[in-house]
Amino acid sequence: MKNKLILTLNNSLKYGALMGVVFILLSLIYYIAGFDQFNTVFGIVNLLISLAMYIGFLYYSNKILRDKKLNGILTYTDGLLNSFFTGVIAAIVGGIYSYVFYQYFDPSYFTEAIERSIEMLEQNPALTGEALDSAIARVESVTPLKSALQGFYGNIAMSLIFALIISAFTRKKPIPSFSDEEISTHD
Repeated sequence: MKNKLILTLNNSLKYGALMGVVFILLSLIYYIAGFDQFNTVFGIVNLLISLAMYIGFLYYSNKILRDKKLNGILTYTDGLLNSFFTGVIAAIVGGIYSYVFYQYFDPSYFTEAIERSIEMLEQNPALTGEALDSAIARVESVTPLKSALQGFYGNIAMSLIFALIISAFTRKKPIPSFSDEEISTHD
């Protein structure tokens, strides 16, 4: 039991860190290429890429654990723990990166994002008066740390949801074996 838990945690750590690094590299590519994060088409494409990567990494992490470390057997619970912890590790790596990036690397990028968010709120005809003021106040209160924590919590929730689903597809029970006595009694 303890050995299986250690294998699961080591696998989660490895693939979670790798997943976090891949998300960081993708973010840096977007930043260097100058993609407009407020563009609707970019937002949809980024969402689809992120979801595909999330599902792919969690599935692959479970598959490697099952096929290479647990002799082809993976219970739903083991798969759930592995894929969830993989997502948690990736969320930690991504949260640290977000905070460092917005706080130290390019604070003006964060400031510009806040300003663009406020502009979008002001252009929303459904928000007027007190509702608009309240929404703007919430956006203005966001700091790099709050933003990183919000991303972290969102990634934790997404990891749990995907882990619940992916574990159902990656579980594999052992094949029952029959002894010679069991086979001969049914003649």
